[in-house]
Amino acid sequence: MQDKSGSTKKSLITFKNIVFLILIILLVIFVVQNTQSIEVAFWPWKVSLPSALILLGAFFIGLVIGWLAKRTKPGRQDRKE
Repeated sequence: MQDKSGSTKKSLITFKNIVFLILIILLVIFVVQNTQSIEVAFWPWKVSLPSALILLGAFFIGLVIGWLAKRTKPGRQDRKE
């Protein structure tokens, strides 16, 4: 489709949006099913949180650590060939 200015309109229903929507639905189902509270002890601290929050927190901490490890790799050169 083209509008009056000649530019192409993009559809809101793309593969990327469908995958994102499915992941959000799965995340909501996961959180709703994992509401029981568990206690995590780490050195002197003890935290009691829902298991879904603890798992998601661990996942995001892992993402950040992986991203930082990839960015700080010694001898890494970005080449576009």
